[in-house]
Amino acid sequence: MWSAFSLEQGGIPEERFYEAFGFGDSPALADELGQLVLSGIKRATAGSVWSYESSGKGVPKPGDLSVVTDSNDIPLCIIETVQVDIVPFSAVTEEFAATEGEGGWLSGLLASSACRVLQQRMRKHRSLV
Repeated sequence: MWSAFSLEQGGIPEERFYEAFGFGDSPALADELGQLVLSGIKRATAGSVWSYESSGKGVPKPGDLSVVTDSNDIPLCIIETVQVDIVPFSAVTEEFAATEGEGGWLSGLLASSACRVLQQRMRKHRSLV
């Protein structure tokens, strides 16, 4: 998909390619979130700074392009990073959460036991991208 897209666009510098990936941590979630991207509902994502740095790719930057795949690693679309904000977990807003397109996850998360686990992890790696 990347090669075809690059050719169609008249050639895109390879350094703009960031990664090919499926969202989430399960096949079902990769399919569900991929469809939310295709429908335009999911327009943002977040992860810990540590996870980006430990991947060896570093934090994405504006202009980076990524291939979103489904649970079978079939390309669904290409997305462009347009903005990167690094903020403490406590500063994530409901407005940002809405652009993630996954429902009112922030208010639900803050009220959940999963939040305690995430907060423990974030004590060491405090910022989200």
